[in-house]
Amino acid sequence: MDNVEELYKNYGILADAGEKASEHLSCYQFILKATKGTTAEKRLACQFIPRFFKYFPELSEQAIDAQLDLCEDEETPIRRLAIKSLPDFCKTAPEHILKISDILTQLLQQEDATEVTIVQDGLKILISKDSQAAIEGIFSQISVGDDLVREKALRFLTSIASSGIIGKDEKSGQIILQEVKKILSDVTGDEFTSIISMLTKVKSIANKPQYLADLITEQAELDKDFQPNEPESLDRLITCTRQASPFFIKGASSAKYLDYLFKKVLPVLDNITVEASDYKYEVMKLLVELSEYATEENAKEHIDGIFQSLINLMPIQVATTEEEIEENVVAKLNFLFVECWMYAFHKLGAKHPLFLASDASAIKLKDFRSRLQYFGRMVQIYTRQSKLLLKNKTKLELAEEENKLKLLNLAACNNINILIKDLLHNPPSYKSVVIASWKSKSSPIQTVDESVEEKRKRAGITPITLDNLSPKGSRDAKKVYSLPEKRKGVQMSETYLGRNKQGYNRGNNRGRWQGNRGRRGRGGNNSNQESYENFLFR
Repeated sequence: MDNVEELYKNYGILADAGEKASEHLSCYQFILKATKGTTAEKRLACQFIPRFFKYFPELSEQAIDAQLDLCEDEETPIRRLAIKSLPDFCKTAPEHILKISDILTQLLQQEDATEVTIVQDGLKILISKDSQAAIEGIFSQISVGDDLVREKALRFLTSIASSGIIGKDEKSGQIILQEVKKILSDVTGDEFTSIISMLTKVKSIANKPQYLADLITEQAELDKDFQPNEPESLDRLITCTRQASPFFIKGASSAKYLDYLFKKVLPVLDNITVEASDYKYEVMKLLVELSEYATEENAKEHIDGIFQSLINLMPIQVATTEEEIEENVVAKLNFLFVECWMYAFHKLGAKHPLFLASDASAIKLKDFRSRLQYFGRMVQIYTRQSKLLLKNKTKLELAEEENKLKLLNLAACNNINILIKDLLHNPPSYKSVVIASWKSKSSPIQTVDESVEEKRKRAGITPITLDNLSPKGSRDAKKVYSLPEKRKGVQMSETYLGRNKQGYNRGNNRGRWQGNRGRRGRGGNNSNQESYENFLFR
């Protein structure tokens, strides 16, 4: 009798024995040995092993190891069948769900796309049987597995999070949060981003914005002093703040981040070294983003510091002619930083309008208006210069790093010009809405290779075609234009620990971490400042 026939014979003995199958230990051992046999023997063994697994607990480790050998077989059909049979171990032995989930998670790194799909389907089956055990098994590999396994496991969890397979009730949501907390102290920045993205898709968690914000805050280490020259400290602040921002929009409190930024970060901002200058601008972007969520209390406490920082970047008039301004002043200005400080001041001023509107602020306001007017002239000069330099550039040329920076500065100058118009009101107004230059999708200039359709979009023109005409008899009644009652603010669109019982050794420590020129005065009666102000309000 060949081995295939012997396998069928032993299968029959075990099947006929029913609940007394455990009395036929030799039959099951023969099946386990078949994993070293021919293709036909392996094909039968990978199906028979899980079928009688529960009757031989003393052979559980040996049985799982034998099945794993088949999951790593050289023949693709054998591997696929063996992997597909892994969840069958848990049909009658649910206590092994955690271990089998751990094994399947390791197998997510398979290169064969069909095998990966089989693995994912197996994990979904186990999650539906016992979400707690299955999730713990997956996270055990996220905790100790190598980088590729961690990446694949996080990607899998993210892909199924919004489907309701995981976290469909309060209990399973809490399990996920508990497992996440265990690993957050040892994740990279990219992994941290993936984990938060996954949590936002879990229904039982996504409706708790404050809980998620607090989870991120724990990793931000806002109780420690900010270290301006340590990249890890800078990375942590930037990553955590940006991950938390969406939850502020949904109602979570941003107070801890605002206090940390105003009290511990901004006072030492100038200590960031030249080598880390890019970080400095990223921190300024955080100021812009967080100022959106400032409360009246935040504004009253911190607006003066923001105002002083803005003033320091806006020089008093030291030149009168355009040539003098162009040669001595404009080249030294940092329009990107001025945009950030002015944006933040504009937002806080809306929460605390009396800062520049009280009688005690008259002298301060006069000096501020003078600086605004002078800075506005410099913005015009820089804008004109940059547009001349960028004129007739193609899209490919504008994509060069130097030109991209000029475009960014131009967008910043456009925003500054809008904000200056608001702040030159008496008292200052805070109604205008701008989109931060780095978020704006519209180009401040026209390229020579711009299509007719793109030009129309830039100008806000919709061409008249037969497709967009209203059906006959359904056109709206003509609207009669009426003058607005008042001027409105300017708006812009903005390792199973593996088979190695010691688990995987990570091998290394994982670190977490600018407007048009004003009209010239006629007859020489108007000053440059007056001309600029006339330009703003004409």
